[in-house]
Amino acid sequence: MNIKRPVKIEYKGYTVEFTHELDRLDRSEYWFGKVMFIKDLICIIVESPSAMQLEVISAIDEYIEDCKELGVEPNKPEVPT
Repeated sequence: MNIKRPVKIEYKGYTVEFTHELDRLDRSEYWFGKVMFIKDLICIIVESPSAMQLEVISAIDEYIEDCKELGVEPNKPEVPT
């Protein structure tokens, strides 16, 4: 069994943690990422680790832009101590 460790990527003060997943129906592999320590839900799915950084940048920038367009403040990460 090939267990892959979670991968964390930080961008603009946000941390995204990716976990390796296996689809039980078709046995395909993918990485599921979630922005940590905020109340809003931002998820990212990529097929390989090489796509993670670009998708994190895109998702965070899009989140910040969407908040600006809606006239709301983006959640700031609240890291537990």
